[in-house]
Amino acid sequence: MTSARVQSLKLSDQVTRVLAGRIVNGEIGEAGLPPTEQDICAEFGVSKTTAREVIGALAARGLVTVRHGRRMEIRAVSEWNHLDPLLLELNDDPESVRRTLGDLHDLRMLLEPEIAARAALMASDEQLIRMEKAVERMRSSRTTPTRTSRSTSTSTARSRRRPETSCSPSCSTRCGSCSA
Repeated sequence: MTSARVQSLKLSDQVTRVLAGRIVNGEIGEAGLPPTEQDICAEFGVSKTTAREVIGALAARGLVTVRHGRRMEIRAVSEWNHLDPLLLELNDDPESVRRTLGDLHDLRMLLEPEIAARAALMASDEQLIRMEKAVERMRSSRTTPTRTSRSTSTSTARSRRRPETSCSPSCSTRCGSCSA
């Protein structure tokens, strides 16, 4: 029987999670005022130092704005980092999380193949040799995945290297047959 690892969170992290969850799910925000330092101390039974750490952590995550001598303000939802793992975890709307992660996946599928192709075109001979060695190590490892990505072969990278002739700026394949 394997035991699950349990992670102990600092008190300020626990309170931060509670308040961040309330903010993310709209319990604190436009409708109601965010808690003051004293409110946090009273509700959670924590010291002023802990309350200040909580407010600082919420500000660091971009959920609130803090001005000296004033109550913290909830930042507009459009200003949040919607890919912050904590915000995704605390969001009570699974459809919203699914949509956000789906959009991220779609964006990666648009960008990463082009980035990889450009990297292959620009790779030096030394970099290609290092890639070939890395691919060979992956192939010889015991934990080789059953599925491989689109192309792990550096021979493809070599064949796609920028030809001596130039292509038009709109050519995405750098085929060498375009006229500049």
